[in-house]
Amino acid sequence: MPAGASVGDGAVSGRPPVIAIDGPTASGKGTVAQRVATTLGWHYLDSGALYRIAALSALRRGVPLDDGTALAALAATLAPAFDGPRILVDGEDVADAIRAEAVGEAASRIAALPALRAALVELQHRARRAPGLVADGRDMGTVIFPDAGLKVFLTATARARASHLRWRWAGLGHHQGDCRGSWWPRQCEVCARRHVLFLGFSILGRMMFFTHFWIEL
Repeated sequence: MPAGASVGDGAVSGRPPVIAIDGPTASGKGTVAQRVATTLGWHYLDSGALYRIAALSALRRGVPLDDGTALAALAATLAPAFDGPRILVDGEDVADAIRAEAVGEAASRIAALPALRAALVELQHRARRAPGLVADGRDMGTVIFPDAGLKVFLTATARARASHLRWRWAGLGHHQGDCRGSWWPRQCEVCARRHVLFLGFSILGRMMFFTHFWIEL
């Protein structure tokens, strides 16, 4: 992301180009999106992190997690900056803090509130600035940026994604078995339905299978 730029800075002028990268959990879409943004010198947006950032801010400020109006007002004040692996909010790197279990649970709760969702959609639209944007997250090419010049659905086998998730969670101090049980099959079912949605609504999109590739290739 260009130095000093944040998601909430300024208004969109014109229609800068967008590359939208969607895909299931642990498919590698975030890593790919960051590399593409860095290579092109474009802005980077991790849309999934926005809900966690809003949740973290709400927990720290004591905003009730069931108050959609108050959460939307809080979201309107956010201006996170994505700088490679760092996520800066008011100058603080919250990349690790937003991955805490309590924050994830809070993010899941508030994600269902229409007022907050609308506020975060507006925040994502404001991220579209020159020279361009690489947007990573669910519904990027179908709902948020339907006119994106390139839409990619990045996926991998369930085994590869589970392995990636265990590695990611181990790095955060979680037990490697935490992604087993009923949660992972539910994730796979949701992701399978989203494959169909992507193919149905994003006719010009490109689907990429990322199971046997290293990021350096």
